[in-house]
Amino acid sequence: LKSIKNSLEKKAKIKFDRWQSEDQLHKKGFVNKALEIYKKKNLVYEKDGAKWLKTTQFGDDKDRVLITSDGFPTYFLADGGLFLKILSGGYKKAIYILGPDHYGYVARMNAAAEILGMEDFEIIITQTVRLMRGGEEFKMSKRRGTFVAFEELIDEIGSDASRWFFLERSADTHMDIDLELAKKQSSENPVYYVQYAHARMSSILRKARHSESQIANHKFQKEELKFMKKLLEAPDILEDVARDYQAHLLTAYIYGLAQAFSAFYRDVKVLDSGPDESRRLFIVKSAKNILGNLLKLMGISAPEKM
Repeated sequence: LKSIKNSLEKKAKIKFDRWQSEDQLHKKGFVNKALEIYKKKNLVYEKDGAKWLKTTQFGDDKDRVLITSDGFPTYFLADGGLFLKILSGGYKKAIYILGPDHYGYVARMNAAAEILGMEDFEIIITQTVRLMRGGEEFKMSKRRGTFVAFEELIDEIGSDASRWFFLERSADTHMDIDLELAKKQSSENPVYYVQYAHARMSSILRKARHSESQIANHKFQKEELKFMKKLLEAPDILEDVARDYQAHLLTAYIYGLAQAFSAFYRDVKVLDSGPDESRRLFIVKSAKNILGNLLKLMGISAPEKM
């Protein structure tokens, strides 16, 4: 566990506020309490020496074992204990993130949540990741042969690229991570591309001779308006992501924003543009703030220079 925490917090910049062991759920009585609730609602029966929960009454395709025939509580029963632990903390919503081998858990977990009073419960199923090099699947760990540890990936391509490529696709789709692409310092690499856009915005603002001004009562060129409209999409994107947890919408918007800035910078003269300079600097500064804050939200660095 210490090694896992170190990999997550120090390398991947992922911090969990709480870690909950199954052992403590048993010791603090949450698992037994879940079993008692199931019994009080007449949802437990015995068959083949085991105790079963009537999850079929709540949409599952078959009933699930709570205690095995040799007397051991199942992981599913412990899941019920965790629900009660969450509810005891005053939380009203739970979001579970499970791996691709857990599709069969969805119906039974929904059943347990409903029985135990977890009214707002959602499950996100993630998919597998393939590491690619030269167009072929690549096994970084020859000693293990079958899988690659997360920290090995971070050591190979860095935290920023790792976070970007994991967030780039919807959780329910398979993803390929091209190791060579992730390390490229060119516009082909989407991470480098968006970070370079932020660095270029910073460079423009550093070189400016005039300070930016508010943009009211100015006449805008169509190229300016097009870029500003892209900036104004940010709140809607954030609202969508907050509602359905589709973080890939954020990476798509950020990449599109970097592209829009490239077009704006190509078509619109910012520095030394006379009376238009202060207005255009204000637009660039606004873009830098939005892009930088969104990268920070994703845990990806926003460099001032590259």
